[in-house]
Amino acid sequence: MKLSVKVDYAGRVLSQLARTYGSDELAHIEDLANAEAMPANYLVQILSELRKGGLILSKRGKQSGYALARDPEEVTLYDIVRLIEGDVLELNGSGGWV
Repeated sequence: MKLSVKVDYAGRVLSQLARTYGSDELAHIEDLANAEAMPANYLVQILSELRKGGLILSKRGKQSGYALARDPEEVTLYDIVRLIEGDVLELNGSGGWV
């Protein structure tokens, strides 16, 4: 299966956020975009979807930024693909891919 650029970017930005998980540090869009060499305006859209899907938290204002909403070990590729692409994948009854 080939993953979309959007899923790739989402996975990469979540990896960046995983590095600061558990700290009080919040990541800024510009820093995330620079670290992963992605367009900031496209990243804003992806971060919005990740926030609405409950994978990340955001804070507005002077101390604004983004952080993971849960332990990085609990976030799966399936979670990311399902959130970004919708239910394009199915799991069989034993938890494996169909």
